[in-house]
Amino acid sequence: MRDADPTGVPSIAELRAMTASAKTDRRWWYVVFRRLSVYLTWALLHTRVTPNQVTVVSLIVALAGMVFLAQASTTAALVGIAFLVIYHLLDRVDGELARARGIHSMIGIYLDNAGHFVSESGVFLAVTFHLSQVAGAESWLWLIGAGGAVAASLTRMAKHAPFQLYAQYALERPSLIDGLPSGAADRAFTRESAKQERTGSADRSPLGLLRGMVLAWTSFPATLLLFLAGLIMEAVTRETDGLVVILVAAAMLRLLTYMGVEIVNLRQNLGAEMHRLRRGG
Repeated sequence: MRDADPTGVPSIAELRAMTASAKTDRRWWYVVFRRLSVYLTWALLHTRVTPNQVTVVSLIVALAGMVFLAQASTTAALVGIAFLVIYHLLDRVDGELARARGIHSMIGIYLDNAGHFVSESGVFLAVTFHLSQVAGAESWLWLIGAGGAVAASLTRMAKHAPFQLYAQYALERPSLIDGLPSGAADRAFTRESAKQERTGSADRSPLGLLRGMVLAWTSFPATLLLFLAGLIMEAVTRETDGLVVILVAAAMLRLLTYMGVEIVNLRQNLGAEMHRLRRGG
């Protein structure tokens, strides 16, 4: 394979190396999507399509996926899952395209984060809508679906809380940081532990393995995989019991993850991350 084509576009191998240096993540689904996304990125590099345009398209695809997933038809719901898989693929492509062209923007980052909030919470609501039309979801199931959606959004917000608080308050009042603990505490859901899990160097203790399992099965691709399994069971058995159990389990996992993030934020992360930011590390 050539290192680059006559237009100056990097080769597939160069794009993969660029992605590997910028985003180190060894989780299997991440590796699979990166293996696929690089080809679409390479094709788009031969066009005038911008990263922000890809991000907008990915948002539209995600919304379309949730609309299909909310339909009564199992076939339509499976199409919705397919759309959400495509969204997740495009979510890799926009970043790769930006890095390859050396163009980044706050608008693009904002849209990308908005897509994460919408997709991760919306998939719970879409599945609940689907169940309500197929089997007449009771009020408790609506509560579970809405709880999963809220927990998914709150978890993302809690993960960014130290940075938001630092930018909004601590930069103007550095004394706020001095009173925060900066020592190590329970690292079950810390930012550094999550990074270690992605790079394959996670703690192999029982607590570390539990943390890794929870983080893995509350990721967006894993949630899609769970709902896909439930819809396949529904298509085969003509019953929704399996999908209901999966919705409850996924929502409970999200709630537990949110609680874990908040506990560790209070015990360690608010202090540790702000001290790190102040040092510029």
